[in-house]
Amino acid sequence: MLLWTRKAREASLLAVNPAAGAARDIELGKLECSVGSDKSNDLVIPDGSVSRQHALIRLHRGKWQVIDRESSNGTFVGDRKATDEWISLRDGQEVRFGGARFVFRSGKAPGVRTTSGLPVRRRGSILRAIIVLVAVGLVIGFAATQYFIYRSYQRQEALSHNATPPKP
Repeated sequence: MLLWTRKAREASLLAVNPAAGAARDIELGKLECSVGSDKSNDLVIPDGSVSRQHALIRLHRGKWQVIDRESSNGTFVGDRKATDEWISLRDGQEVRFGGARFVFRSGKAPGVRTTSGLPVRRRGSILRAIIVLVAVGLVIGFAATQYFIYRSYQRQEALSHNATPPKP
């Protein structure tokens, strides 16, 4: 099992809408996010050019990828259409879902919200804590075992020095 660094997992989409005054940064809070206009998606885009189940974005082998889910208006990475195969995303690339434009950003962006609206749980940090606790437990167990073996050895030595030799 490979553990990806936190930085590789953190990514966001910056919504680029010329009509709006400010851009909006949306964190990809899951390893696989569904994109579409339907409220059941992880990333809901309320735009008439976006299909209900438009696309999927996933983290696969340390790289973020996107694929179209047979949408009406297509999914594009730059000028390349994402149809039958996953397309890898690079930091700063434009991603379009129908007429909705985004810029893909890898790494943590300041002030982003998650796709689920809830804080993202970091599985890597929990796994690291468990590994550290197991390692500390093993070291303490080894030290205690060595201590008790040494004490047992000392008792046997004391008994053998105090024992009188057998009489003939």
